[in-house]
This record gives sequence, C-alpha cells and structure tokens, in this order.
Amino acid sequence: MPGGSSPSRRSFGVLFAPVVLRLALAVTFIWAGLGKIVATMPIDEGQAAKLASMGVNVGEGSSAAPASAPASEPGPPPAPSSAPGPAHSPIAPTPEERAVRPDAAAAAADAREGQPQPASAAQPEPGDPAAASQRKVRRIWGLALRIHESASPGVDHGGTPRMKLWPEAIGSGNWPRYFAIAVVVAELGGGVLLALGLLTRLGALALAGVMLGAMWLDQIGPAMQAGTTVLWVLPAHDAWDVAAWRPILWQLSLLCAAVAVALLGAGAPSLDRALGWGGRGDDDDL
Repeated sequence: MPGGSSPSRRSFGVLFAPVVLRLALAVTFIWAGLGKIVATMPIDEGQAAKLASMGVNVGEGSSAAPASAPASEPGPPPAPSSAPGPAHSPIAPTPEERAVRPDAAAAAADAREGQPQPASAAQPEPGDPAAASQRKVRRIWGLALRIHESASPGVDHGGTPRMKLWPEAIGSGNWPRYFAIAVVVAELGGGVLLALGLLTRLGALALAGVMLGAMWLDQIGPAMQAGTTVLWVLPAHDAWDVAAWRPILWQLSLLCAAVAVALLGAGAPSLDRALGWGGRGDDDDL
C-alpha cells in the first residue's frame, strides 16, 4: 500500500497485543482465586461468630497441644543476629492478600516494627485458651468479613459513626458470603476464559469489576473513611513511598489491562477467533 503499511502489518499488533494482556491477567487472577480457596487464615472468636451468622461452617477450635503435656526444660536463648534472616524479613501484603485478609496490612506493619522473637515465645503455652480456640478458615471468608465490616463499620474513638463503604442492605445476613463466592468465581472463571480466549470480553469485564471493588474496599474507601486523602480519593501516602503506592498501582494496572482486553477483544490465537465469535473491531480495521 503506497504511503502506508500493509493491512497484515497493521493488524499484527492489534491481533497479538491482547494475547499478552490476556496471559498476564489469566496468570494473576487464577493464582488469586486459587489462593482464596486453598490458603487459610486465622480468625478470632468474634470473626468466627460473624462467619457463622453468614452460614459459613467455621468448624471447632483446635488445640495446639494437650493441656497435660509435660513441661520441657527451657533451652538456651538464641544467639543475637546482626541482620535478620529471610524468616524475619516480612513481605508487604499484595493487593489480593489485602483484599482477603483484613488484618494483613496491620500484621505486616507489626512484623516490621517488632524484633525477632524466639520460637518458644511466639507459640502459645499448652493449655492456653487462645491456643485451644484457634480457628483457621479459607481466605475467601476473609473477604466476606471485609464486606461485612465495610457495611457495618461502627464508630470511631470519638463515638462518631464511620462512613459506610458498602450498602448495609447487601452487607449483612448471607450477602457477604454470596459476594465472596462471586468474587472467586469471577477471578477463576475470568482467568480461565482469558487464558483460552473464550468469551473474552465477558471475562475481561468480570475481572475489571473485581478490581474496581478491590480498589474501593482496599484503598480508596478506607482512605476516605479515615479522612486521609489527597485529591479527594487517593490515599495520603508519601509521594515517593514505593511500598505504600504499590498495591493501588498494581490494582490500577490490572483494571486498565482488563478494560483494554474488553475493548480490543481476544486477538489471535483464541477460541473466539477460531469459532468466528470475534466482534467488530477484532480484525485489522482498528
């Protein structure tokens, strides 16, 4: 074509750029969805009661050791270390981990501020009531707790009701459980659809919705609730604090990638294209 590129050269980027985005989104969200149903998180009795009210079977508390276990002789204290090893180097929680573990950020901060403790000091003593009532649940139910707490945030230290981040009508009863399950279905289902290039736009829109909810419940909403924002909606982090900005920027990147795939289509190769389901604009006319 005189004065321009050929149709085949123009279409190459349009057809294969979505494949790169699909791969990144599929890997990320399949991993995130599996993490919510495979990995577990500890909960206290209050959280267990809330989950039980949603219809979640939290099981019985498990004792770490029998109460009558004989006491062992205390060993020598560990030698001081000049630099923390890998076990004492906590990693900041990822956006997905923050979304399913309401206490992840606080736990990471506490770990950074605290000093390494001997293993014997970190474990509960035999017969300790806290050890006897320890419970663990799938991380998916941490998201249900987050939704419930967002709909019923209580009051601040001054007795003023906190801003609700979720409608109370769909944040109580069994609704948080339903939404948590829907998020996992969207993550796994959307990730698989994008990996196959099947119903790609539908899968991408589902993932975009998940990321909008994650940004609101994990970053923007809590910042507005606490009154610590810049530009009305952004968390008031230090401008160059990489660790603080990493979660919301990762969430924004995933959101933009999902929207881009929804606009561009599956590209090639994909089952949508093989089955002739590619919509207008999926070819070299873009």
